[in-house]
Amino acid sequence: MENDAVNNPAPKKSKWGRILIYILLLGIIVYLARELRESEAGRNRHTRQLEQQIQEQQKTLQNLNSIVQSQTSQLREYKPYQANIRAAALRDSIYKILPFQFGETVFIMPDSLKATINAVNISGNASEYSIKYQVRTRKGDYMSVSLTDLKK
Repeated sequence: MENDAVNNPAPKKSKWGRILIYILLLGIIVYLARELRESEAGRNRHTRQLEQQIQEQQKTLQNLNSIVQSQTSQLREYKPYQANIRAAALRDSIYKILPFQFGETVFIMPDSLKATINAVNISGNASEYSIKYQVRTRKGDYMSVSLTDLKK
């Protein structure tokens, strides 16, 4: 066996294979380093954009807070009248759904007298209500008439 080892020495590996492997590994390292640098640059750009959006939103929030504070101070003087304001809004919403409006000319049945609607009187409680129109006739008389006695 020793004779075989002496007669046939182990073949020498070519240095070119090793050099190619080193070059290939170096190329991969350079490529990965470049990709890492580009991804970091992209991340930094994205981070700057997000920070800019945050700053813009903070400015908008500050502007909105100042508007809310000024509106709150203006509305504070109306706070004692809040119940009256809601009642007036409710009244107006009811007036919108009524079949006859202010100033409208109607006929009072059964005599078919022409009259003009002057006011609406709505009264009631939790269990019942009544709607009466106050009308002015051609003669100048004021009458309180129920909804069922009027016709367009």
